[in-house]
Amino acid sequence: MALRTRRSKLCRKSNYELQDEEIEIYEQQIKQAAIDQQVANKIKEHGQQDSVMKSQPKISQVARGQQAIGGQDMTLRTRKSIAQRKLNHRLQDEDVSHRLQDEEEIQEYEQQSTNQTEENEQQLQPEFSEGQGSSKKSRGPTYLPNLWARNSNEGRILVNFNKRGQPIGPNKKIFTGFLGTLARNSRFTPLDIEDWRKMPKIRKDELLRMVKERFEVPKDADHWILLSIGKKRRHWKSRVKGGSFVPTLAIENQAHNRPIRVHEDQWKNLLSYWAKEDVQEISDKNRDHRKCSSMQQTTGKISFAEVEEELKEKLGRSPSRVEMFEACYTDLSGNPSSDEVGVALGEMKEIQSKFSTDFQDSVGPSDTFSRVMGKEPRGRVRMIGLGVNPSDISGGVPSRSECYRMFLENQEALVRMEEKVNAATTLIASLTKKMQQNTSFSTGQQPTSPSQSSNSVNIGHSFQVGDEVLLKSLFNSRKAVAKGRIRSVDPNQEVGGKRLGLQWCEVQVSVPIEWDEELIRPYSNLSTIGDAIGTCVAWPHHLVKADDLD
Repeated sequence: MALRTRRSKLCRKSNYELQDEEIEIYEQQIKQAAIDQQVANKIKEHGQQDSVMKSQPKISQVARGQQAIGGQDMTLRTRKSIAQRKLNHRLQDEDVSHRLQDEEEIQEYEQQSTNQTEENEQQLQPEFSEGQGSSKKSRGPTYLPNLWARNSNEGRILVNFNKRGQPIGPNKKIFTGFLGTLARNSRFTPLDIEDWRKMPKIRKDELLRMVKERFEVPKDADHWILLSIGKKRRHWKSRVKGGSFVPTLAIENQAHNRPIRVHEDQWKNLLSYWAKEDVQEISDKNRDHRKCSSMQQTTGKISFAEVEEELKEKLGRSPSRVEMFEACYTDLSGNPSSDEVGVALGEMKEIQSKFSTDFQDSVGPSDTFSRVMGKEPRGRVRMIGLGVNPSDISGGVPSRSECYRMFLENQEALVRMEEKVNAATTLIASLTKKMQQNTSFSTGQQPTSPSQSSNSVNIGHSFQVGDEVLLKSLFNSRKAVAKGRIRSVDPNQEVGGKRLGLQWCEVQVSVPIEWDEELIRPYSNLSTIGDAIGTCVAWPHHLVKADDLD
C-alpha cells in the first residue's frame, strides 16, 4: 500500500510538471501564430488598397495577391500543424524523460522494498518455500528420504569413530545429515522445550533407537549422538527465530509467520518465550558477542576430527593444535582468513621456534595454542571438536562422557576375559566329566554334576548362598554401591539370559546405596543400581565383600 501511494504521488507530481511545460510551450506557439496572423492581415489590407487604386488589368495582381494571401494562410496552417507536431514530439520526449526520471526513482524505491521483502521472506521462511516465487535456485532442505525409507533387510551403514568418540570416514557426512533431519523435525525434537537438557529421556532414547536402526555405531557413541542432535537443534531454532520472529511486533501479528516445519502449538509457545524481556536481553548480548568474532574457519562442513585424520596421515603423527589452527583458518594458498588469524598464527610460530625439533606440542592447558588464545571455554576444547571437555585433556577429573567411555572399554575387556574363562571352564567341565565317567566305570558309582555341589559350597571363594554382601563399584573398589544377598554361585546359572560364568555370582539387590551406579551387566530395562531393587544382578567376585555391619 505504501509503495502504491508513493507511485501515485510521483506520477501526479510528474503530470503537474508536464502540464506546466506544455502550457508554456503552447503559449509560445500561440504568440508566434498571432504574429503571423498580423503579417497576413497587413498583406491582405495592402492588396485591397492596390485593387482600388490600380486599373482593371491589375485585378489579376489582386487575385494573385489574394492567392498569395491564401497561400500565406495555408503556410500559416501548415506551420501551425508542424509546430503542433513538433510540440507533440517534444512533449513526448520530455514526458519520456520525466517519466524515466520518475521511473528511476520509483524503481529504486521498488528495488529497495523488493530487496527488503526478499530478505525478510528468506529470513521468515528459511528452506520452507524453495522454488516458490523466487528465481534463485537453492539446494533446499535436507530430508534424506532414501535413508528414512531404509528397511532392516538392507543392513546398517557402518560409521567409524576416532579415539575421542567422534565420527570420521566416508559415511560421516550421511550420518551427521541424518542427525540433522532428526534435529529439525518438530515431532521428534520439539522446539518449544527451552533447553536440550530438559528434553525427556524417552524422546532421547527414541532418537537413539532410530539412529541405531540405520547405522552401526560403537556402544559409546550415544553421548556424541545426543550432543550433535542438541547442537543442530539449537542452530535450527536460531534460524527459525532470526527469520520469523520480529521483536517489535505483537505476538498476535506474527502467527502467520510460522514456518511450515514448526507445529502451530510449538510456534505459539516459542513466540511467547522469545517475547520475554530477559530472553531478548540475553539474545542481544549473544548477538553482540557473535559480532565480535573475527576469525572465520575455512574448512566449511569438514569437522575438526576429519582435518585431524588428514593431518595425521600426512605428518605420520598426531598434529598439534597450532597445526590444526593453521589448517582450519587459512586458505589453500596458506593465507589467513583475517588479520587476527595472521597475528595469532605469527605469535604461535614465534613461540614454537624456541622449541627443539623433537619437541612434541601435545594438546593440553599449557600448549602453544593455549598460551596465545587463552584459557579454554567451558564445556569444549578448541580445535578438537564436539564431545571433548577441558577436563579430558588436562589430566584432572574426567568428564561424564569420558568416564562412560572408560566404563565401556573396561566392560568390553571384562566381557572378552569372561569369554576366555567360559571357554576354559567348558573345557575343564568336559574333561572332568570324562574323568568321572572313567572313575564310575571302575568303581560302579554314579557321577555327580557340578551344579549339584557348586550351589551349596563356593569353589574358589568364601561366600555361600544366602550370605549378606556389599557390592563395590567398578571404578572405585572401596566404594559400596548396594547391599544384597547371594542367590547363586553356579557358573551355569543364567542372569538376564546370560550364564554367570566363573568368578561371578548372582546377587539380589536389597538396599541401593549409589542409585545411579551403572550395572556391570545391564539387561532388559535394568541399567542402574536404582533400577535393580529387589531383582538379581551378576557381579564379579572381587567386587563382592561380606557385610560386616550385620
